[in-house]
Amino acid sequence: MNKFTNIVLNLIQTILLSLFIILSSIYITINFKQLYYYSIDHFNIEQFSNINKHEIKLNYDYTINYLTSNRNINFNLPTLPYSYVGKLHFEEVKALIITSKKILYITLFILILLNIFLKKHTNFLFLKLTYRSLILFCFLLFGSFLLNFDKSFTFFHNIFFNNDYWIFNEKTDPIINILPQEFFCICAFFILFLIILNCIVLMIIHKKISSDVS
Repeated sequence: MNKFTNIVLNLIQTILLSLFIILSSIYITINFKQLYYYSIDHFNIEQFSNINKHEIKLNYDYTINYLTSNRNINFNLPTLPYSYVGKLHFEEVKALIITSKKILYITLFILILLNIFLKKHTNFLFLKLTYRSLILFCFLLFGSFLLNFDKSFTFFHNIFFNNDYWIFNEKTDPIINILPQEFFCICAFFILFLIILNCIVLMIIHKKISSDVS
């Protein structure tokens, strides 16, 4: 394998592995309901929303189950009212999550194939490139979150949604009162935490492989 081909393959594997780690970290966070349960008391969501904890959990659990389900089901909150626009936004979020899951599985499949076919030729440089790239990525996001999470939150929505359906009216979509921005901030930092954990694992693996080769 010539030098140019090796560089290209390392870059491809770096992109795929980075994407896999980012998407898997996001998906784990979405499904980590305990993070929200902690937020209910920590951010006084029960008092702020005037909704009891049982009802809060019921509607939150339904929303997460709806968003992560592969089934084509209608959005219908158990006890809270919602507007047509609110329903459309959750449908868009669901489509985004389903697409992300497909990309997650595809990247994993390609990575496994590449590892099988290139086992004798890879130098595992992509491991170092991946954890270094992701550490830089996390550093930049961490800085932007600390400087102004509200702007970062808005920027994220402007990238992934071509409308303002995500700007809920609490009178027509009271679910917004049980989903404070502070909770999304915790989720964002938790995602970065998971990515950094993966970087540490990659760093250890790469050093182990490098020491074995030398």
